[in-house]
Amino acid sequence: MSANGTVRAKIKGAKEPNDTLNVGASNREIFRIFDVPESTGRRWVKEESPNTPQAEKRGRKRKFDEAQVELVDHFYYHTSNPWNDHRLSWQDLAKKAGANPQCSTSTLKRTLKPLVIHTRPETKKPRLNDSTKKQRVERAQRELKGCY
Repeated sequence: MSANGTVRAKIKGAKEPNDTLNVGASNREIFRIFDVPESTGRRWVKEESPNTPQAEKRGRKRKFDEAQVELVDHFYYHTSNPWNDHRLSWQDLAKKAGANPQCSTSTLKRTLKPLVIHTRPETKKPRLNDSTKKQRVERAQRELKGCY
């Protein structure tokens, strides 16, 4: 344990019985005994206190929060049809999972990145004519028979 850690433990050890037994020593006196600045001592006591309510998070609220991420995660890995649903766009995947996103596609991709979710929209072959389709079917049938 570092020197600061030892002093922190000593301050906490001195402060707990003082608070529970109402001995009468002030925080300032306890900090002076251990040669700790008052602001540092107060910060240490505040960090160690389990009863301190957590401060409200500041900043803008997330447009795609953790509950929505869990919905998409459960849908993608447990309830979706692997062939069809993995080919949805990011927005459609979130909507189908019931998340109802109010954000851009890039926000969805960034938020879902830790889940290792991959979506790939179906590719369209604009130059696929009837003869090419026939050749593809014949080749697939040959490969299934084992005749390459």
